[in-house]
Amino acid sequence: MRKILGRRSAPDAGCKSKTNSSEPVPIGNRQKNSSTALKSRGGTVLAAIGRLHWQKLVVRDCRALRLAEEIFSALIEHVRLSTGTGKVVPMITIFAPEHSDQRPVRIWNRQLIGYAGYRRSDGTILGDPLNVPLTEVLRKLGWTRDPAGPFDLLPVLIETSEGLRWFDWPVLGS
Repeated sequence: MRKILGRRSAPDAGCKSKTNSSEPVPIGNRQKNSSTALKSRGGTVLAAIGRLHWQKLVVRDCRALRLAEEIFSALIEHVRLSTGTGKVVPMITIFAPEHSDQRPVRIWNRQLIGYAGYRRSDGTILGDPLNVPLTEVLRKLGWTRDPAGPFDLLPVLIETSEGLRWFDWPVLGS
């Protein structure tokens, strides 16, 4: 993870973090120590790590972000903050809810960090079979890896009112 996200991203403009506060959190149906109970109320739920300990859960409220670049910077910061010290921090990042006048923020990736899956001409799969559909969408949008390998890191595909945009993860030293 450190090799991928070695550089510090821009400060979290537009995001607020809180831990174990009495302030309402826009997540419904919370079940103690369960990562399967995350449902969004008032925001798009992005990511949570492992079996969560709700008392230590860090909630990053990024509902003010609208542009794909801002959202990607918030994703970089999410991964950096939740894993950067070597100890996993239970964390969730919430983006704007769906409104009738604009598209909601949507992250197409199943997981933030994942590998491409390529369907070969003989029908076999190179890489992650679960990511074949996403890889095909990304390739139609112009993303390529030549030659394709079994561990090609997928970019993040973000949908906003601007449309679809993909972003490669930064590499150490960039």
